[in-house]
Amino acid sequence: MSNNSNINFDPQQELQSLRQLRASLTSLDVLTKQILQDLEIMTRNYESISAICDGWKATRKQERDSDLDDNEKID
Repeated sequence: MSNNSNINFDPQQELQSLRQLRASLTSLDVLTKQILQDLEIMTRNYESISAICDGWKATRKQERDSDLDDNEKID
């Protein structure tokens, strides 16, 4: 006698489980896509902010260099 006879297989329950799994995977896929979109936006924002900060740093350096040049001329 086989041990398989002890396993109760309910096709309706199996189908319901597969539907629940598919729904969960679909939700996870939607969530993953949203997270990836958010990360892309954050990356673009970071790049923009970095460019602005680099511009400010360059401007400040030019101002300091200009101030040093002006001080040398006064001496």
